Amino acid sequence: EVPRPSTASQSLLVPRTMADAIAPMPVGEGIGGAANEAAVFDESQFEKVVLLPALRVPAQKVGELQKNSEMKALFYRRRGVRNVIPAPSSSTHRLVLLQPSAEADAG
Repeated sequence: EVPRPSTASQSLLVPRTMADAIAPMPVGEGIGGAANEAAVFDESQFEKVVLLPALRVPAQKVGELQKNSEMKALFYRRRGVRNVIPAPSSSTHRLVLLQPSAEADAG
């Protein structure tokens, strides 16, 4: 039997594209020229807050959820982002991040 965990919401920082992160260099200016300061790496372009539905699950039950194909289909999938993270308020629970559309499907 799959446990019925409580729901929670978790915000997550997701990187944007590299093209959005670097300011263009003016035409005609080479590397080391005065325009070199115009091509500044903008780290804030890599932060995007995404609100995701999440399940608060006892740590021992996470494996059961991951093996259940119906539940696994609801997990958040994005390269470089973990879909199971530690619960901020408990060392014995984990947050299982879900697809944003899963919140509407479950209700």
